[in-house]
Amino acid sequence: MNMKISTLISILFISIKHYAQPVSFDELSIVHNAKVITIDTSKRVFKIVHIGDSHIQADLFSGKIRSNLQQQYGNAGIGLLFPYKSINTNGPSTYRTSSINKLQANKIVRCKSECSVGIAAYNVILPTNAEIGFMVKYDTMPQHIQLMYQSVNADAISINNDMDTNNYFTVQMDSFFYADYKEKVPANFTIKAKSFSVLNGILSNNGNHGVLYYTVGANGATINNYLNSNLFFEQLKQLQPDLVIVSLGTNESVSDIALDTFYNYQSMFHAKLKAVTSDTSNIIYTTPADNFKKHKSIIRKKIKGKWRKRNVKYYVNNTKAKEIRNTIIEFCNATNSMYWDLYEVMGGEKSMKNWVNNGFAAKDHIHFTKSGYELQGDLFYKALQKILTLK
Repeated sequence: MNMKISTLISILFISIKHYAQPVSFDELSIVHNAKVITIDTSKRVFKIVHIGDSHIQADLFSGKIRSNLQQQYGNAGIGLLFPYKSINTNGPSTYRTSSINKLQANKIVRCKSECSVGIAAYNVILPTNAEIGFMVKYDTMPQHIQLMYQSVNADAISINNDMDTNNYFTVQMDSFFYADYKEKVPANFTIKAKSFSVLNGILSNNGNHGVLYYTVGANGATINNYLNSNLFFEQLKQLQPDLVIVSLGTNESVSDIALDTFYNYQSMFHAKLKAVTSDTSNIIYTTPADNFKKHKSIIRKKIKGKWRKRNVKYYVNNTKAKEIRNTIIEFCNATNSMYWDLYEVMGGEKSMKNWVNNGFAAKDHIHFTKSGYELQGDLFYKALQKILTLK
């Protein structure tokens, strides 16, 4: 074959594969049971909290929604900061953290009964003099900082070794301290434990009007994990969100949970959300994506005249993902709650295979690639735009 023709075919093949979209943008990007959401960023900040599992912890799906909204309505900051790297787990790429200390942590996925994991779905234990450095890359403007932590001392944590208590005021809540710094700090700052404390999370905003988007996610998390942490809901109340987005259900779909039990958990979770948010707060649930379960089998194959055993890995569509999706929709319709049907948006049953083949989903047939999560973010943003009205 002519070299020029061969090269052209290769370029076309790569281009088609790169731009192939496994969904329809116009027909499927809708929010069901939709209500008009008024967003007024000319005088104040519009706060969004996105709660979820591993699909949210890395902040690729939610991060794309954030960037789209902030380009449209203004950037009020990054929202929630937490030192994921310091506890050896993945986190957003919008900021970096570092610590010379080996730090212990608790995670919400271990909450099988009542636990004290707060707003970040993780917490980190800070011995006296422990330090963690933060560098916000997404928003390099000076930041307003609020700390949420547990300790016996009100002034247990300082920023940039600032021992002057006049620079911040601390409020003692029922189960934690809330320290609000009056002056902005650089986007590159360090927190230090003046005494033993447990850091729940750091709230950050740049002081501008616009959208402030808090991402809360934990690998492996379920609705019941969140239900078992009253501290999470107590601290969520401090954020005073205008919109809460909930992306849970994937881990339930690969578990043995009964559907009626999941429905009851959904009801309890919704009631707790309503209890800590204002009457004007809006809630949107997203359904879990289609996924496949990995199976293994041993086959016997004759190789060079000898029979040998080989392990074979294959994937089978997980029908429970659809059942969990249907249960969420049933609940939302019964309570007139808004939802975005990711399961249907991505193509419905067995569509995960298409996403994997097009490079939008990972080989585990559960998670997505960076481009896949960003595609979801664009689709959700498109759906949200249809119900947002600018005041």
